[in-house]
Amino acid sequence: MKEWLQLEPLIDGVLSLEMTSEQAAFIRTDIVRWKWVVIALHNALQGFMVSALAGSNGFAVLRDKDVKRWHETRGKTQRSPMPKSKLKDFMELYELIKSDRMIRFIHSRKLNATPQQDASVLALHNLRNDFIHFTPRILAVETLGLPEICQDALSVIEFCGWNSGNVVWIQVPETRASLALNSALQAIQGLKNEEQP
Repeated sequence: MKEWLQLEPLIDGVLSLEMTSEQAAFIRTDIVRWKWVVIALHNALQGFMVSALAGSNGFAVLRDKDVKRWHETRGKTQRSPMPKSKLKDFMELYELIKSDRMIRFIHSRKLNATPQQDASVLALHNLRNDFIHFTPRILAVETLGLPEICQDALSVIEFCGWNSGNVVWIQVPETRASLALNSALQAIQGLKNEEQP
């Protein structure tokens, strides 16, 4: 029997939030789980940023050259499929959620990020890249401060999903998403409390 795994950015974001809290629960006994927390949280943030920015055609989150190529191809035939395309860079998406590109509806809002959120999102992105593009070497990551970085990323996710006015909860129940966010926040807050002297 064939089955299809179907994902879209918001579902992927919620699943990644659930994975964030699941992996965070093991950190006290297995510090290496920080790797999976960082990767899952980065994925969750990307999913929520894309969901808040994409609009009905998704062009706002695609690389400019891919959108241009689509328009060029579309002009040749009415039935042209969308050429293979890629998302804008993660940090470019982050800059876009702070821009007027977020103002899609009368009630839309853009992120008014703090310098700490900016620094935390960049740190999360750099850590995720270190983990994903791991080269043959010893990678040593200081875990002190990671809970705060994660909290800041979760606050950006919360903004995108619940406060931007751009996310419509159709593909995934909002209650499941709220539970995933709260679970991740609680798990990270517990780790942050343990850092306090």
